[in-house]
Amino acid sequence: MKFGLLYYKTGNYGDDIQSVAAEEFLPKVDYHIDRDRLSRYARKGPFALILNGWFLCPPYGGVHMYKPYQRMFHRFRSGITGKFYDWPPPPNIRPLLIAHYIHTPEILTEEGLAFYKKHEPVGCRDLHTVRILEARGVKAYFSGCLTLTLQNRSSERDGKIYFVDPFSWSAGHRFRFPGHSDFKNDLWDKFPKKVREEAIFLTHDCYGRKDFYPFTRARELVEIYSRAKLVITSRLHVVLPCLALGTPVILLYDRTRTDVRFDGVEGFLKRISFQDIEAGNFGIDWEQPAPNPGNVSKLAADLRARCEAFVRGDGI
Repeated sequence: MKFGLLYYKTGNYGDDIQSVAAEEFLPKVDYHIDRDRLSRYARKGPFALILNGWFLCPPYGGVHMYKPYQRMFHRFRSGITGKFYDWPPPPNIRPLLIAHYIHTPEILTEEGLAFYKKHEPVGCRDLHTVRILEARGVKAYFSGCLTLTLQNRSSERDGKIYFVDPFSWSAGHRFRFPGHSDFKNDLWDKFPKKVREEAIFLTHDCYGRKDFYPFTRARELVEIYSRAKLVITSRLHVVLPCLALGTPVILLYDRTRTDVRFDGVEGFLKRISFQDIEAGNFGIDWEQPAPNPGNVSKLAADLRARCEAFVRGDGI
């Protein structure tokens, strides 16, 4: 059996980290597969693909990126008829539907639901996706994200605190660094001065990049999180790798907003709202951060078992 591995043309290294996790299970990578152009690979013959993540993800893979005639062109070239959305995948792809997230309604067409039913049960990254599929008669379960299978290979911590895109999901303040005119200094100034002076800022933003694979920067980030004393972020794909790596992590969030992508993992991590920060309520031991409150090892073990069975050919 040949194997594919998803790659991404997005501006978010968090996507790449998901493929770093998936690649750990593959004996080889025969094809790098553009997540948002699955129909391009219809003529390659049968191959297996761990099909995890967010598909029809706007603006990259959803209807906002391409005009309908451009989508139809890709479908025509691949020999596939039907709707212009690049979902479901062509039949030569033999998928493992795991760590799946549904956001875009267009994915739940008659054709899309038939695909899900054919390959059920669907492992879902969050409980929100479980509910969506079960409401439409598809067998689904909460698998968690594939990044929960990442393993910490570092022998020691570096004693450093990292802020990774800490103040997102707030109008006009999306993923900025200190000193930027849009950075949320009203929140940043609430952190202890020593922490602000010594903290290291990182970002998952990578707009305009050309390094679609082999995911070099994503691997570097995983290594950094493996050695960190504490990570503070608002990014899902910073939080989840840190949980897997046993690194203390704090999720910053806006209490006035709901993010269903975290539905199912809240109990595994410490959260502090922007409103708590404004009030000066941190509850953090900056010298010896407390371990994460939950243990993801059971979820990780089940994810590993399913991926390993898939790669062995069970059920293919």
